[in-house]
Amino acid sequence: MCCLDLLIGKIDNKCIPWQKLRHASIYVHFLRCAGNTAEQQVSRWSDLLESIDSITALSADFRQQTLDAEQHVIQAFDGYIAYRQPNKFIWQANAPIAQQLQSDCEFIWQYDRDLEQVIVQPYASQAENAILLAVLQAPERLKDDYHLLPVSKDVVASTHASSGRNVYLLRAKHMDVDVQAIELVFSHEPTIRLETFSFTDLLGQTTSVSLTTSTLAIDDVQFVFQVPADVDVIYE
Repeated sequence: MCCLDLLIGKIDNKCIPWQKLRHASIYVHFLRCAGNTAEQQVSRWSDLLESIDSITALSADFRQQTLDAEQHVIQAFDGYIAYRQPNKFIWQANAPIAQQLQSDCEFIWQYDRDLEQVIVQPYASQAENAILLAVLQAPERLKDDYHLLPVSKDVVASTHASSGRNVYLLRAKHMDVDVQAIELVFSHEPTIRLETFSFTDLLGQTTSVSLTTSTLAIDDVQFVFQVPADVDVIYE
């Protein structure tokens, strides 16, 4: 699955993947975990939604890795991400991908340096397919499509989560949902900050993104896309 399918919807078939969870066998472990009480479940949902709602803006370098269902690395690269509610974002991948996705609220711009090409689409035409943005913009809808799973100590350890970090694992209620699993890890010291997120697709491929040097200081000017000279601009 292309990152555009997960971030803002499919634009072309040259992909910069976003992310996906661990692996099918982990689900069996999830299902064997002791179920939370109703009160605990309500509390965890409340904590998750509060954590997501707190992300009104972010700016960070990232490391992204995509694994196939057998846990073999398909792709890995570094990049930069910036986001401001409700729908401004930048997703810039460094070599060897050399692509940039950007939204100024009105349009989505996809710049491919290798092809010397910019594809422009109205934001509204892609918004309904924006999986990641849907998580950030309307987290309450997760409750309609996903179960919030109990997290065992083993799973917490596998995500390198320690004191001051909360791990949230969600599994799709239906097998035909494109994104079958979501993992979000938040740090709560000194403030709430998204550290890692993962998405697992129907093929069992998992894309994981780790954010580093995260900051909330963002200038709106950076979300205005400047078309480079001597590139083809395609409006769709």
